[in-house]
Amino acid sequence: MATKKEIEDIVLAIKTARAHEKIAIAEATKRARLVIEEETATEHEAIVEEVRRALVLGMSARQIGLAYGSSDPHTARRLITEALGGTTPDTISSHPEWKLTTNEDDTFSITAYGLGDGKLSGHGVFKIDEDGENFSLVEGDMFIQVQLYRLGYKDVVLEEARG
Repeated sequence: MATKKEIEDIVLAIKTARAHEKIAIAEATKRARLVIEEETATEHEAIVEEVRRALVLGMSARQIGLAYGSSDPHTARRLITEALGGTTPDTISSHPEWKLTTNEDDTFSITAYGLGDGKLSGHGVFKIDEDGENFSLVEGDMFIQVQLYRLGYKDVVLEEARG
C-alpha cells in the first residue's frame, strides 16, 4: 500500500507531466498550422481572388459565405476582410482594387478588382519603361494602366514592381 506522501508525489508528477504535454501539443499544433498555411497558400489566394471578384459583382457576405460552404457569418467576414486588404503580411494591401505580381521575365502583372469610377476588373502584363519613370502595357487590358495613372498610383506601381 502506498503512503500518503507517495500518492501526493505521483499526483504531482502526473500533473507536471500533463502540463508539459499540453505545452508540447500547443507548440506542435502551431508548427502544423504553419505547414498547412504554407502548403495551401496558393489555393487560399485563389479563394481570396474569387471573393474579390464576388465583391466587385456586388455579392453579399451571406452569398459569399454560402458559396464558400459556410453559413457562419464570421467566416464570410474574414474572407471579405482578406479580400479587401488582407490580414496577413503577404496579403496586406493599401490598394484593394488591384494587385501586382512580379514575373520572372522582368515584367509584372496587375489584376484589377473594380478599379476606378467605372469599377472595372481585368488583367494586364506590364514592363517598366527604359526611362524608369513609367510603365507600359505588354498585353491585356489597357484601361488598367490608364486608371492607375489617373488615380495617382503610378509611383506605387513602380515601387512595387521593382520589389
